[in-house]
Parts: sequence; structure tokens; C-alpha cells
Amino acid sequence: MARRKRPNILVSWVSLQHHAAPLLTVLSHRESELRGRVDRVVLCHRQARGEDDEHEALQKTLAQLDEALPADARPQVEVRTWRTNARPTDHAAVLDFAKKVLRSLRDEHPDAALVLHLSPGTKAMHAAWLILAHGAFVPGPIRLLQTSEERHRRGQAPIEWVKLPTETWAHIVQSSAPTVSGEATDHALWEPARVESAAARRVLELVDRWAPMPAPILLIGERGTGKTTLAHTIRARSPFRTLDDKGWPVVVCGQFRANPQLARSELFGHKRGAFTGADADREGILERVNGDTLFLDEIADLDHGTQRLLIAAVEGRDFQRLGEPDRNRQAKFRLIAATNQPLSRLVMEQRDPPSNGADASPRVGIDADFYDRISTFILRIPPLRERREDLPLLWRSALTRAATSATGISPETLVAVARDKALSAALAEHPLPGNVRDLQRAAWWAIAALGAGASITVATREAIAALDPVDADDLPEATGTTPRQTALPIDLDAHLADEERAILDLALEAARGNKAKAAQLVGLPRKTFEYRLGRSGR
Repeated sequence: MARRKRPNILVSWVSLQHHAAPLLTVLSHRESELRGRVDRVVLCHRQARGEDDEHEALQKTLAQLDEALPADARPQVEVRTWRTNARPTDHAAVLDFAKKVLRSLRDEHPDAALVLHLSPGTKAMHAAWLILAHGAFVPGPIRLLQTSEERHRRGQAPIEWVKLPTETWAHIVQSSAPTVSGEATDHALWEPARVESAAARRVLELVDRWAPMPAPILLIGERGTGKTTLAHTIRARSPFRTLDDKGWPVVVCGQFRANPQLARSELFGHKRGAFTGADADREGILERVNGDTLFLDEIADLDHGTQRLLIAAVEGRDFQRLGEPDRNRQAKFRLIAATNQPLSRLVMEQRDPPSNGADASPRVGIDADFYDRISTFILRIPPLRERREDLPLLWRSALTRAATSATGISPETLVAVARDKALSAALAEHPLPGNVRDLQRAAWWAIAALGAGASITVATREAIAALDPVDADDLPEATGTTPRQTALPIDLDAHLADEERAILDLALEAARGNKAKAAQLVGLPRKTFEYRLGRSGR
């Protein structure tokens, strides 16, 4: 499937002195690499009572753009007006406005590359662009450029790209991801500059406090609350990060339930011949993460014996590879563990092994001694029903991520779905037991509907219905799309009434008698559904 061309959006303050000249250098200079490649220009314009010079500069800028650029090569131009009494040198006020502009542009154009022009504007305006781009306050690709008057170039290129170091923790989080198969990381879950709920901000406060410490952290939260993403954030904000940021090992302990030996081989490594299939020496994950961070996900699924073996390694003491008892090895690492088990059921009871000498079955839970080693810090991850203020952000993020796999869906349509009042109300009222996974499922349903040509109303209705998926056992059997053969002549009205009654009955059965859900399944308002149901004699 062909992907959409990524649009370029040039964002700039209006220049009081040079008007359109800095913009034209980017848009039409023969040596500009953006010549003919900018799809939209967004002009930020300050409007203050009693000050006319900026309005006059805006009008001159627009006139010069119209005059200098032919209609078929002219990008769309829009003006974002800042109505304020704040001075143009007020850093805080400028930053607040600039942040709103960039975030709204990202919401409206999720796939666009934002290009920020640093030259026009006051020093406070320059600083705002630098802070927002370098601090990763706005997701997606952002580039910075500056231009100069031709008489000052002295052989330099007409535009100069501004490159800043990317060693801020936010860039580290966004540019790398843990190596765990199937994990759809959504960084919006834990972006400090974007989350608004008190519950999420409290978690991030604790992350700031604990990330620099070498002590283990245990993350406890429901499925879909972003534990892997938060572990990634903790690592990025800590000094325990020596491996290549393109990926770092994550151990999903659930894969070892049926094979504890595999867990020990993966974690500690093995010597050639240690077991059938061990054809060569192998380094374990503990050695690989020396100096870095180890993330053990689904820690309660790790078998009791492996937990006991890990105690020494977590404390920084010796461990051995499988089949190599005569050689001790060491690794210094920071441990982060995660579980969706409630704390009250996490620590398993100690039981004696079977008296007949048989191996005990793998125990689910955490050994008490092991728990003491991994729970120096315990961080409870709040579910989304405790983060209602963050739902608009997370819903937009889920929708944007799903939309990257589709074509032909306009940014305006995505914005309309993201801001739909009925859908927003449904999200706010729903318990969301799967948390972000519920949002992802709803987003896929909405995008699938839009991709098939459905209206925004139908797409949002499908997204709402997807929040409560029907059990597979309740789904009616699929029927073919070929019309069945019907003997003629027939009473068409009676035939259609029978068909309608059958469809309404199927919807009620699938929705387990819930008329509101049944109405959603057949695309009717509830009152209309009840009327038709009554008309059919039900």
C-alpha cells in the first residue's frame, strides 16, 4: 500500500522589518532545498490593542507572498493570531501561545513535518521555538532553520538548518524503544509536557525522584496502563543506559511458564553442552545489560527456582551460566520489574516440595525473599479511569497511530473524529478495563470505517461500539453476500418486515438484551430501534 507524501508546514512569526523576505528565501530561492516543497505556511501574528505596526506588517507580508509566488506554486497560507496584552518579549506568554500553535498543528496534521523559522520575531519568540523543538514538547518531526539577508551571507547557503544535541531524556525516549515483540509503545501516555491528570503527574514526580537511584523499581498496574512505556521512560531519565538506544532487552517472563530452563538460559546464559540443543556458548541477558537497565515484565510468571537464582544477581553478587558451575560471573544493572497482579496477591505462599521427590509445579507469584529484593520502590500505575483529563490526548494519539496504516483519510476528518462530542462522552464514561488497548481497538474500528468510505458519524458510532466488543460466542454466523434465491411472486412488504424482525432479533441476542447496544449494532438511534421493535410485535 502506497504511503501518503509527508507534507511540510513552515511556521514563522511575521517579520516587522523584512515582511515576506525571510519566507521567500525558503519558498522560492533557487538554492533552497524546500523550494516547491512547502505545502502550508503558518504565520504567527501578535495583535495587541493600540498597536497597528504588526497588523500592517502582516498585510504587507501576505501581499508580497501573493505578488512573488505564482498561484500554481503558492502554498496555502493561514494566520494564527495571538490576541494579547502581553509584550512580545514576555517569554512565558510567548511560549504558551507557541506551544498551543504547534500542538494544534500536530493534531490537525499528524503526519506533517513542522519546519520552524527562527529568524523572524523577537528573542523571546526565537527562544520559544528552540524550547519546544529541543524539549520534545510536540510529537512528530520538527526541524529548525534560519535565513539571512543576501548581503550578509558571504557565500553561505540561503537557508541554514539548525541542529541541536539530542541527549535530552525526551528525545532518548522518542528515538528508541525496548526490544519487546508486539508492544505498541505510545509515548503520549507518559509525556510530562502533555499529561494533565494529577494521578499521572504524581507518577512522573516519583520517576524524577527514583530514576537516578540504583535501587530496583516494581511497577504494578492493570493491563494496558503503559508499564513498558514507563519503564522505558525511567531508563531514559537514569544514568543506567550504556547500550545502544535503538533497543534494549526486555524479558517477558510469561514466555517461560512452560519451560523454566529456557528462562535460566536466556537470563544467565549457558555453556556448550549444558542441555540438548546447546551447540555453543551463549552470553545471557544479565551480562548484556551490565551497566544498563534490565526490565522483567510479567515478573509473577517467572518460576520460583529462577527467582531464587536471580536474588544474587540483583544484589550484585556472583552468578553462573548453565552448565558452568566452576566460573562465577558478575553484572551491575538496574532492575525494573512489572506485573498486573494486585499487591495483595503478588507474594506467593511458601509450600514444601512434594514428599515423593517429584518436581513441584511452577508457582505463579513472587517468592517472598525475591520480592524483598525487587520492591525497594513500588510504583502503582493508575488506570485510565483515574486519568480522565488525559483521555483526549491519548485518544488523539491512538487515532493518529492507527491512521498511519490507511490512505485517503484527510487530517480534517481525523480531527473531527478526535473531537466528536458523543465519542468523547463515551470515553469519559466508560470504565476502559483494557485501558489504552481499548482506545487502540476503538481507533482501529474508526479508521477501518473511514477507510471504507463511511461518514464521520458512522465511524464514531463504530468506535463507541468497539469499546464493548461482543463475545465471539454471541456473534451471529456470517452469511454470504450473494442474495438468496426467493420464489416469485412474493408479498414484498411482508418479506421485508420478516427480514427486519430477524435482524433486530439478532442484534438483541448479540447485545444480550441491551437495547442501546443493539441499536448501535444496526446503526439506529435507540428510540428508532425501540419503535421498529414494537412495530414488529416484540
